[in-house]
Amino acid sequence: MNPPWQVNKTNHFIQCVDREKISDIVLESIELWAKTVTLTQTKNFRLYFVSPKRIFQIWNAKLPDPDYKKGRRGGFRLVCFFNIPQKQNFLDMIDRRVDLGGKKEHPKAQQEYTKYLEELKKILLDIYEKA
Repeated sequence: MNPPWQVNKTNHFIQCVDREKISDIVLESIELWAKTVTLTQTKNFRLYFVSPKRIFQIWNAKLPDPDYKKGRRGGFRLVCFFNIPQKQNFLDMIDRRVDLGGKKEHPKAQQEYTKYLEELKKILLDIYEKA
């Protein structure tokens, strides 16, 4: 899918930004990336789910955190979903990787993250796939 995307921030994303105290400069960089991202899997941008009718897709991204001087590996984890027909990118959740951990570091946090993705998938299926 070719950019540019119309970028939207969900209420949950705004709450995450406030909680994590993400600077305006970093937020502007994320928004610029979100407008121009291509839907191609890389080691830092992974497809999580494609809806049955291919109306939306959920993706996970690893982004650097310059405020904490962390690269993609130790930076942010971003969840976004794309409404393909309307060319919209919805920024939905952002957390610092240190807060999410991995399966061995913070298994409970990782389980909550996975549960969040599954709940998001159900909500989006209800919204976009009912027709």
